[in-house]
Amino acid sequence: MAAETADVIVIGAGLSGLTAAREIQRAGYSCIVLEAEDRVGGMLLSVDQYPGSTDSKVAIDVGAAWLNNTTQSAIWGLVQRFGLTTEEQNSEGELLREMEDGGILTGTEGNKKLTPDELKAMASFYAHLGATVSSIDPAKPWTHPSAAELDSITLAQFCAQHASSSAPLIPLLLNASVRYLLGAEADEVSALWFLAFCAAGTGLQNMMAARAGGGQHLRIREGTQRIATSLAAELTPGTVRLSSPVASIDQSTTSSTSVTVTTTSGHSFRGARAVLAVPTPQHRSLSFTPALPPAKQRLADSAHMGCFGKATLVYDRPWWRDDASAAVGPLNAIFESILGPVIYSRSTSVPSTNHWSITGSIVGAPGRRWAALPTAEERKKAVVEQLRHGFGAVMAGGEKAVPEPVAYVEGEWVGRKYFGGGPVPVMGPGVLTEVRGALTETFGRVHFVGAETAEVWRGYMEGAVRSGLRGAEEVVGELRKEGHQQAGKL
Repeated sequence: MAAETADVIVIGAGLSGLTAAREIQRAGYSCIVLEAEDRVGGMLLSVDQYPGSTDSKVAIDVGAAWLNNTTQSAIWGLVQRFGLTTEEQNSEGELLREMEDGGILTGTEGNKKLTPDELKAMASFYAHLGATVSSIDPAKPWTHPSAAELDSITLAQFCAQHASSSAPLIPLLLNASVRYLLGAEADEVSALWFLAFCAAGTGLQNMMAARAGGGQHLRIREGTQRIATSLAAELTPGTVRLSSPVASIDQSTTSSTSVTVTTTSGHSFRGARAVLAVPTPQHRSLSFTPALPPAKQRLADSAHMGCFGKATLVYDRPWWRDDASAAVGPLNAIFESILGPVIYSRSTSVPSTNHWSITGSIVGAPGRRWAALPTAEERKKAVVEQLRHGFGAVMAGGEKAVPEPVAYVEGEWVGRKYFGGGPVPVMGPGVLTEVRGALTETFGRVHFVGAETAEVWRGYMEGAVRSGLRGAEEVVGELRKEGHQQAGKL
């Protein structure tokens, strides 16, 4: 069967791949997008059919969900272009913490237990961490004066070196942040890699924050996947080929003027350039001819996805706000836990539509244990029982006051063949200073994009869009230099 041809073959129909395809077509070049899944969006996956969904018209995001409208101009521009409705993240009220012994404390109670020495030690450590983050160039972290030292240790070791032993809560809090942001553990990631990740995202505290400009500020009522489907709809009809997993990328032709991409079903596509828009660990499943350069192969072999999952519980009313004991006051549905399976929860309610829900992040080591449960019903039971125990501790009516959810929607990403976890590939010690800028380097006629490659808001939707724009700019520049004829701009 003859290969189908286009100027550019894009592999992956997530945000970065779709953005690249859109910009390539806007520049007047033809493009085919191959997607392994039966849908577009990558880690943008929204569920809009569940009990009560017809009434509320609110989609549940089981993948990427949050953004902001100040420091994330690329993704915000798409939200505006497609006329999507945003919902500001509400954090008003008291939060809860589940401690190592299973005890439940309110945020106020937990803070009161901290001694002046502990507070001083925590302030000192996070000030040092923040200063180190600010000193790192997220585009070239290996140029930092202490890069070799920072990349030789894990983040857990960095914490042990710089956190006072008088504040044992520091390593627990830091590890909780790593779990929430990356689905990993602090002893799995390079200190340099994590600090550079924070530098790309405007700092650790801001990445975790729901305030304006923070990483958790806004949600999309229609679901973030609508951004991807809207992007795909702007492409020339027939551009996106779903259920087309790629098996090989061959650029060994004697003329060296093309690259051939072949799917697992044997269909071949030939272009002058290819854009690879899948997570680095997925490169291991692809056959490259010629083989990947050593640095890129090292990345493929070493980077790994964190454990990432979500569970959303839908209720018929905001009981956490209305039924908490008078001594505690209204809760904001934030629940932090060291034990899991839920490590961190937030309200994902939309009051104006009478949609009431709590979404829990199930990540890191506790997430792996949860993902290993054999059935969805067992996973649901683990989440419901944990939240009933946690919230029931401060309900006026105890655990009995925590109702059964009217709907339960989960997103378990570890078991998904073309993801293997999420939200972004992480690096252990010794990799970043060895491979340096190999992550974004072009290999022959193959260009590499994805949220993990972004210099700004790495690992976020903003980073994905920016990387797609970068990849398209690279490709269009090369096509123009080679004199490829434009088919006509969109």
